[in-house]
Amino acid sequence: MDGSAGGPFIYLDLRHMGREKIMSKVPFAWEEAHRLVGIDAVNKPMPVRPTAHYSMGGIPTNTDGRVLASADGLVDGLFAAGECACVSVHGANRLGSNSLLECVVYGRRTGAAMAEFVEGRKLPDVEEEGYLEEAREQVQGLLERSGEYRIDFL
Repeated sequence: MDGSAGGPFIYLDLRHMGREKIMSKVPFAWEEAHRLVGIDAVNKPMPVRPTAHYSMGGIPTNTDGRVLASADGLVDGLFAAGECACVSVHGANRLGSNSLLECVVYGRRTGAAMAEFVEGRKLPDVEEEGYLEEAREQVQGLLERSGEYRIDFL
C-alpha cells in the first residue's frame, strides 16, 4: 500500500464511535486526518503508520542519574533526570506519560544520588565581586542605551 505521506500504512477506523464521541474524545485525530489527507474520520477510516512523535533522552545516565562518560565511567558531579536523560527504559520516543515516569521515578533517584554526592563536600570558593561588577555594567548599559522606541510602563 502507498500511504498518504509516501509510505505503507494501515487504516484506523473510528466510525463506530460516532461524530459526538470522536469530536469530544479524539478531536486531534479527526483534525489531523482532515488537514493532512482530507478525510472526514467520522465517515471514513484514516491511514496511519508508526512514527516517533517526540524525542526524549540523549544524555546517557545510569539509574541514579549519574551521567556516563563511557560504558564503565561517570562524569564526576554531573547528573541528569527527566526527558533529557537516557536511562534506556523507554527509548527515544515519548508515548503517553513515559516522561512522567522518567521524571517521577528517576527524578527521585537522581535527587537522592545528588544529595549523597554533595553530603559533606565543601562549597567551592567563588570570587563574587567580578560577577557582581559584570552584572552592574550590563544593567547600567541597558539603562544608558538610547533608541528610537521607548516602552512606557503604566
